[in-house]
Amino acid sequence: MRIYIYKKKIHMEKLPFILIFLFFIPITKAALNPAYVYCTALGYKFEYKEDYSLCILPNGKEADAWQFLQGKVAQEYSYCKLKGLEIRTEKNPEKCLRFLLDECAFCVFPNGTKIEVTELMGLSFEETKCGDGRCGLPENYHTCPQDCPSGSYDGLCDGVADGICDPDCIDRGIPEKDPDCVKIFCGNRVCEKWENEENCCKDCGCPSGFNCIENKCTKVISPIFYLIIFLVISALVAIVILLSKRKPSPPYESS
Repeated sequence: MRIYIYKKKIHMEKLPFILIFLFFIPITKAALNPAYVYCTALGYKFEYKEDYSLCILPNGKEADAWQFLQGKVAQEYSYCKLKGLEIRTEKNPEKCLRFLLDECAFCVFPNGTKIEVTELMGLSFEETKCGDGRCGLPENYHTCPQDCPSGSYDGLCDGVADGICDPDCIDRGIPEKDPDCVKIFCGNRVCEKWENEENCCKDCGCPSGFNCIENKCTKVISPIFYLIIFLVISALVAIVILLSKRKPSPPYESS
């Protein structure tokens, strides 16, 4: 069994609880570093240092991986904030014991419901192998499609047109990479940054001389063209009518 040493002081009065916790962990299962799982599940880069670990955020800044997991730093890049929820760091021995920590992060819903962030994400800290029926790190759609089918939450925006908007594309802010995600947003009357006249003319409109028909820019024939055609046809009809009403001249008689 692999046990990670956390940069956190463990008080002696909590030692019995930790020993009980470790006693009930199956010996045959290895444990992944929760800070690594959380950081990489969000699509961020994780780095081990000599006595600590870092989560490299999209803006290039480094955050202590364990404090990031606990919601103490870089909250704007946390899973809760990405989902539009509030994030709080609270003491909860029962929920935080899985990390051997006193405090952990909770996502707070508008109705006041609080759910531990990794529980809400459905993350597992047990090592997996391809073919075991569970999609877990380090697996994804490319490395193990039998466990992580297209459109599953696996930390990879696969961009496959399968009728499912990949949640990883949404979380990483690149929904334009998945055509199914574009379809979800198309039609809300807002031209999103990943939309254009080709994939969503409903929101972004069409160039001059084109109309958006069934979400495709179709060339429009100018009304003047129809007017000209009408006038030409009308003139031809009028000529035909005049010719039909014209009386034939009497035959010439010689004296």
